[in-house]
Amino acid sequence: SITPLSTRFGEDPATTSRIIRVFAEDVEVLSSQLFTVWQKVLEVMPLVLPDVATMLRATWERRMVDRWGESIFREQCPCEDLAIPTDKAIWDTHASVADTLRRSTHYQVIEPIAVEDLSLIPATDVHPIVFEQRYVPKEAVQQRSARGSAAEVEAGIPSAPKPYRGAHLFVLVHGFQGNSFDMRLMKNNIALLYPDAIFLCSSANEENTEGDILEMGGKLADEVSSYICDWCPGNALGRLSFVAHSLGGLICRAALPKLEDYHSKFYTFLTLSSAHLGYMYNSNRLVEAGMWVLKTWRKSLSLQQLTMADAKDPRETLMYKMSQTKGLELFKAVVLVS
Repeated sequence: SITPLSTRFGEDPATTSRIIRVFAEDVEVLSSQLFTVWQKVLEVMPLVLPDVATMLRATWERRMVDRWGESIFREQCPCEDLAIPTDKAIWDTHASVADTLRRSTHYQVIEPIAVEDLSLIPATDVHPIVFEQRYVPKEAVQQRSARGSAAEVEAGIPSAPKPYRGAHLFVLVHGFQGNSFDMRLMKNNIALLYPDAIFLCSSANEENTEGDILEMGGKLADEVSSYICDWCPGNALGRLSFVAHSLGGLICRAALPKLEDYHSKFYTFLTLSSAHLGYMYNSNRLVEAGMWVLKTWRKSLSLQQLTMADAKDPRETLMYKMSQTKGLELFKAVVLVS
């Protein structure tokens, strides 16, 4: 309780010295109380540190979702447009829209987040603009929300409670003439968001990415199965996701039928610049010339399969046969990044 100064001074006059002395006594009492509270906080912090860190992380993730969500433009597309888009020059359309947005006032004065790594914030003139096209059955285009409900967004942040038991295994697969180190940067960034996940940077096809795609898929499947047996025995595997670059995307697809024991664990299939439709039709003469040189000089079977030159009848080519093979429909999300 606070005692009025008139009571504390009594009938004596409130001289300057007495006021200073009373004030000093109050400050001393207050500092003693604050010190006691601070010591209690220091005792409690180690006990609640994980909870506080989780709360702060979730808050940061929501802010980042909102921040980058402003640069992601979503569109629902009917499945019929997947192979041949209605807009024949969709890349030119997207590039023009992105340039216009970067020059707009909003992107010129983006407010910084309270705590962020400035080295990860790109310059305004190269600010990423992502166009997300979700392909759904034609009758469902008007029924589904392009962005998803607030509950879906909340459940999708990395720190959200896991709706599954076990470890989430990410399999990262390099591309043509690549190696496992090509995927290390991607692996490190995913690990920052999912510190409890485990990772396999595939090395099964490092020495030969010019062979048969089906054989490379078999090697990848054997590598994944061995890794799961060593690191996720029994029911320790909760989810299985694939992240692949270039030719690695096709190698992953070739491996899926051979991983039927884990089909129920499939979660995300993400590829970066993978030619899922092959290179049969290519308008770039420079690329076409380079492909011809590699197929002729290096005797690259995988490139012959990519260009659908491995059989006279297109229906006998590997690309066509893989299009008829099941696997992608088993994943919760299939993301093809161009």
